[in-house]
Amino acid sequence: MNYITKQKLFFLSVLLLFFFAAPLFAQRAMTIRIASLVPENTTWGQLMNRLAAEWSRVTNGQINVTVFHGGTAGDEAQVWALLRSNQIQAGMFTSVGLNSIAPEMMTISYPFLIRNDSELDEVLNRMKPELDAKINQNGFVPLALARAGWVKLFSRTPVTTPDDLRRLRLGAAPDDP
Repeated sequence: MNYITKQKLFFLSVLLLFFFAAPLFAQRAMTIRIASLVPENTTWGQLMNRLAAEWSRVTNGQINVTVFHGGTAGDEAQVWALLRSNQIQAGMFTSVGLNSIAPEMMTISYPFLIRNDSELDEVLNRMKPELDAKINQNGFVPLALARAGWVKLFSRTPVTTPDDLRRLRLGAAPDDP
């Protein structure tokens, strides 16, 4: 049998396998569960619901997405555990939540370190391969990185220099890195 005939036979075999197996797979709808701390009535929550509806629409109902909004699936540590056990298939995390598997993520969250969007773009472009590798190393696949806004600090007294800030006590959650 020459190479062209083998190639045609292989192609025909794959085509037949796909043709006969397709009806078996077409009967199986899949549900993807996504956990998020974001409340449903926010822009982020509404976008997650739109994503779920769009996936169902473009797959003719073969993929259904259930979004657990507002931390109903648990806090970020619990969501990592649910992902590991495949009880959910995706999660949205803050940089604090990502800190548990990729502490390097916190470097882009320190206040005053990055001053504007162009600096953030530069830092993300340089760090993304390393961050993705660290997340992959922990058994997960990063699908997207989104910006949620800039950190704002508030004070009752004016703060214009680092010395002004040193005189103040900062408040934060006890488990906030």
